[in-house]
Amino acid sequence: MCYVCRCALIVGDEHPTCPPWCPCPWASPRLIKLPPDERVVEVTVSREFHQRVLSQRREEESERSRTKPPRWERRLSLPDIEGKREEYGVNANMPAPPVWSTPKALGRLSLPRRQ
Repeated sequence: MCYVCRCALIVGDEHPTCPPWCPCPWASPRLIKLPPDERVVEVTVSREFHQRVLSQRREEESERSRTKPPRWERRLSLPDIEGKREEYGVNANMPAPPVWSTPKALGRLSLPRRQ
């Protein structure tokens, strides 16, 4: 997390990448140089435009995957405290949400005794 703006877009190997409006020295650039396309043309675009195009592509991809018939796969959940794993179904055409482990209740904890 950035010490100046208290947020980060991407956490890299060495430091976070802050939004362009952050005054810190490692803020992300306002202009992004895209890699060459099939016609070997490099394009420089603004970060906001690039984010908008990426979100449109993600939306189109999810719309395409919604039109396909579901293709179910069986997967195993993360093991719980006893090591048991449950089986659940995932539609392979849709992007799967991350699997989170649910915390188990510890029950009543004893208070330390005064001596």
